[in-house]
Amino acid sequence: FDDARFEIAGTPIFWLPRLRLPDPEQTRATGFLIPSIRRNSQLATGIKVPYFIRIGDHRDLTLTPYISAKTRTLEWRYRQAFVSGRIEFSGAVSRDDLQPTATRAYIEGTGTFDLPRDFTLDFSLIAVNDDAYLTDYTFSDADRLESEVTVSRVRRDEYISASLTHFHSLRVSEDNATIPTILTDVSYERRLFP
Repeated sequence: FDDARFEIAGTPIFWLPRLRLPDPEQTRATGFLIPSIRRNSQLATGIKVPYFIRIGDHRDLTLTPYISAKTRTLEWRYRQAFVSGRIEFSGAVSRDDLQPTATRAYIEGTGTFDLPRDFTLDFSLIAVNDDAYLTDYTFSDADRLESEVTVSRVRRDEYISASLTHFHSLRVSEDNATIPTILTDVSYERRLFP
């Protein structure tokens, strides 16, 4: 729209020189999403302005700058759908006044894929380069990070699962060098009807 106006009872309330609205038939269009104001006692009041990028029919990227007096952060999320599964990765990179000499970052991802013979591959991962980063930015309040890869099959009378899990503790009282961090688990269950 050019010279878009919002009126109440014929009285102009709001005017924009240009306004773009998505077509109701278009479900995914590149452009800005609704901004938000974020208040954090350590990072001051800031604004987040997400920008959605349609890369194709089956994948997209959202970039969200977060700017305040004490931080410059770029959050991101990538999603892609495949014929036999889907993935989603997200994360953030920050330079802030809490640790002015360090670049702080985290990444997390999930995915699921269909395998032959009704098996499913699922994974979830999370990693951080600063143990306090997730709580400083209220991304998560987890005190242990768990990444896992699982292959499983569920049928009416049978369940099979094999998984490999990695733990990383964020607790000050725990030393990752002295606790088990990688675990494996194999399960088989079957119902029998005599």
